[in-house]
Order: sequence, then structure tokens, then C-alpha cells
Amino acid sequence: MSPKKEIVIRKTAPVKSPTRQRTPPRPKRKQKSSLMPLWILLAVLIAGGGTIIATIRSNNQKAIALARALNEQRNKTTELCDAISESVNKVLRIQTKAESLQTQTTARSALILGGNADKDTQKETAPTENSSYSQRPQLKTDIERLESLHEQFTEMLNHVEAGGGTARDIQGISERDRQEIMHERDLQKTLAKVSSLNATRTRLEDVIKRTNTAYTTAEKAAELIVELAETIETNARLLQEEEAQNQKEEERQKRLEADIKRAKIQFDQMCYKIASFEPEQALQQIMADADLYKSPEGRERYQILVEQCSDVVAMKAKIIAQLSKQPMAWGWKQDGAPRDITGATEEHLLLDDRTVPWKNVSLPQMGAILNHYICGPSVKAYVRSDFCIAAAIYFATNGKGDIATTVLDTGTSMRPSIRPRVNRLTADLISPRE
Repeated sequence: MSPKKEIVIRKTAPVKSPTRQRTPPRPKRKQKSSLMPLWILLAVLIAGGGTIIATIRSNNQKAIALARALNEQRNKTTELCDAISESVNKVLRIQTKAESLQTQTTARSALILGGNADKDTQKETAPTENSSYSQRPQLKTDIERLESLHEQFTEMLNHVEAGGGTARDIQGISERDRQEIMHERDLQKTLAKVSSLNATRTRLEDVIKRTNTAYTTAEKAAELIVELAETIETNARLLQEEEAQNQKEEERQKRLEADIKRAKIQFDQMCYKIASFEPEQALQQIMADADLYKSPEGRERYQILVEQCSDVVAMKAKIIAQLSKQPMAWGWKQDGAPRDITGATEEHLLLDDRTVPWKNVSLPQMGAILNHYICGPSVKAYVRSDFCIAAAIYFATNGKGDIATTVLDTGTSMRPSIRPRVNRLTADLISPRE
């Protein structure tokens, strides 16, 4: 056998790993120098933030100031446009009056200019030496003058119509400018447009002035046309009459017809004014035409109109005095909750919170007032008899003939002696009663 080999295990010294060399520490910086950039950065941030805040604040203030300025100009625009609209309405009202005047006057003059403009007709109707009207202007001269007046009248009406067209154009332009201003954000453009509106308003005032002047001239021409037309018609008719008696009768009939026509017109106007409880205006209009009634029948009709209006004026004065003396508690029921009627003037009914023009007082409301102060069962008998005619006239002009009849029956039952006067003053409004 081979000899056993002896295994020797040797211990080797442990291998040491190489020692890691440490990096020498950096020298410490002083604390002051390491914090300095932070302080600088902080200072910059603070300064920059303050600037930003100031800028934002300044921008906000500018925006607020701009908004205020724009709002102020928009308010001014609204006022200007309202004023322009009112001025335009003035022009249009003048135009409406001119159209009415044209209808009346043209119809009046057309009868003469259309029928007597022919020269042969003028020769036939010219005054003769033996004519009682030989001292008057000849018919031809009158017609030539009427033609001249009619041309002037037409020219003035054309000016009025042109003024109305200009006013409408201005209103359209101003409304367009107003819409643009309401949406405009640029203050300078807004100021320019507002300035333009101011100029437009000034221009419109000149339009009003010129339109009104043209209408006044046309109105004077119309008066002369009507007067001259009447003269021409009278002369033309009277010159064709052969007998003085026929001329006298025709003239009398003409005056009577004119008086009846005038009385009818004034009666209608009176009814309208009394229905709106404005009898003072009706009486003033009637009395202004006192000298125009030439016939006995016309003067009699005129006297009836005066008495009718005077009675209603007296009744209104009584109501005003009673309201001032004894206000009507909870008497106003025309609109909303009942309120006190505290008094009245010639133009208005006075409530506890506002005034109401008499013409705006409804018929039921007026009926309540009249019932309370004039014709109600609690009113003294002499008051009901004194004002029964006036109350009846008021109700009749408002289409309440049944109420008017009842009021008259009540008044005359207390004083039968007034029945003839009742029948005379209410015959045109209510059927006479025995």
C-alpha cells in the first residue's frame, strides 16, 4: 500500500483590503457668504411683487375709471336721445297739425280755384258799375290773390313736411348712435359719438324752429285763404243775384247756416271738453267766437252753449270747494288700492300721494264724486236742484243719458219751476220731458 499523504491545512494571513483614502473636507464657508444670495433673491422677489401689485392695482383703477366714464357717457346718451325723441315728436306734432290744416284749407280754396280760375268765368262774374258790390275788389283780382296765397301756403306746408322727414331721419341716426355707444368700449370713440349727438340735438332745435315758422306762416296764409275764399264766394254769388231781396235772403240764410255750423262745431267741442271735465276751456273757446254769430238764431244757440258750459263750470267749482272743505276718504278707487281724495284744483284731482288730471278721471270715478257731493241722496236738496242740469250734461256727454234723465227728474221734482230751463239747455242732449 502506498503511504497515506498527510493533508496540511495552512492558515494564511487575512488579506487586508486597501484603505480608502478620505477626501479632505472642504473648507467651510462663512455663514454670511452662503446666505447672501438668498437675501438678495428675497429682496428682488419682494420688490418685484410690490411692483406687480402696484401695476395690478393701477390697472384696476384705470379699468374702474374707464367703466365709470363710459357709464357716464351712456347715461348722457340716454338723456340726449330722450331729448332728441321729444324734439322729433314736436316736429311731428307740427306736421300733423299742418296736414289737418291742409285738408281744411285746400278743400276751401279748391272750390274757387277749380271753378273760377277760367278767365271767361271771371269776366262773367266781375262786378258791374250798377252792382251794389262795385266798390269791392274785382273777382279776378281776388282770385289772383287767392292763387298767390295758395302757392305760399303750399310752399310752407312743403317746408313742414321736409322738417318732418328730417326729424325722422335724425331720430333714426340718433337711435343707431345710441345702440353703438351702449356697446362701445373705447372712451374716445364714445366721446366723439356723444359730441355728435349733441350737435344733432342742436341741429334738431333749428329744424323745430324752421318747421314751426313755416307752420305759423302757413296758418296765417290759411286764415287769409279762408277769409278771401269766403269773400270771393260771397261776391260771386251776390253778383249773380238780380234782385236785392233775393240777395238779402241768401245772405241771411248764409249767416244762419254759418252760425248753425259754427254752433254745431262748438257744441261738439264743448261735449268733448265737458266729457273730460274741462268745461273752462270749452267756455273760453265759445266766448271767443261771440262776435261771429250774426243771426238771431245763431245768437240764441250761442247763449245756450254759454249757459251749458257755465253751469258745468259752476258745478266743478262746487266740487273743488267741497273737496277742499271735506276730503273724500277712500274715495279714489280708479286704480289700485283705495286712497283718499284730499282736494282738487281746476286742472287736477289731488290724492294723498299724487295728482290726477281731470281728463284722466274715469267715468265711474267721476260718478262716485258727483254722487258724493252733487246729486247723491245724502246731498242737500237745494244743491241737487241747483246743479242737476250740469250733472245731467256731464253724464249725457259721456253717453249716460239714462243717468242724466234720473238726475234731472230728481232735481226738478224738488224745484218744478226750473223745468223750462232744463228742457232748453238739455234738448240737444236729452229728449225734453214734461
